[in-house]
This record gives sequence, structure tokens and C-alpha cells, in this order.
Amino acid sequence: MDTALTHHVEERDLGMVIGCGGDLGVDGLNMFVRSTRAGDLLVSGARFCQEEWEDHG
Repeated sequence: MDTALTHHVEERDLGMVIGCGGDLGVDGLNMFVRSTRAGDLLVSGARFCQEEWEDHG
């Protein structure tokens, strides 16, 4: 997911932001990529949030 997001941003000349937990996101989209545990594996997924929201967990 991080790779796809980075590629999307670079193709469109958009800005990237980093959330409080180090999660990557697209500037102005209010979406961050976050790792989630799925049994013994880690998978990445999108976390959508309200504008000005910060995740400190």
C-alpha cells in the first residue's frame, strides 16, 4: 500500500504527509496507510479521518 500511494503521489505531483504514528498519507486527502495485524501477518490498509484529526495511538 505504501508503494502504491507513493507512486500515485509522484505521478500527480501531490504532497505527502506523515501522521503521528509515522503513517504515510496524501496531503489534503485525509487518508493514511496503516499496518494492521491479521493473525501472524501484517497487512496495510487505508485509514480515513476527519480534517485536522490526529491519531496518537
